[in-house]
Amino acid sequence: MYIGHAPTNAGSFVLLDDIEGTGTGAFNSSTLTFNLKVGGVSVSPKASSLLIAIDGVVQQSPSAYTVSGSTIVFTGAPASTQEFYGILMGQSASVGAGTVNE
Repeated sequence: MYIGHAPTNAGSFVLLDDIEGTGTGAFNSSTLTFNLKVGGVSVSPKASSLLIAIDGVVQQSPSAYTVSGSTIVFTGAPASTQEFYGILMGQSASVGAGTVNE
């Protein structure tokens, strides 16, 4: 039983590729700017559509990072020993109150 709207069709959640620094490769303790890609193709999500974690710690925008086009810019350079995990979250859809008929 749900109060209000039932759960929505959450769409697809897609794992981002391992992070790639612009011209530098992976994390290296000095690079702040990285490309966002899915399957090798650049994506341009809103910051609110991303779930970003570094070493298992969820990062919040804009205090930890900002997004512009397909580029993510961290406020502090991640160390070379840190691991990146990112998800591009799908769109949500809602029917609203009531029912759907023919």
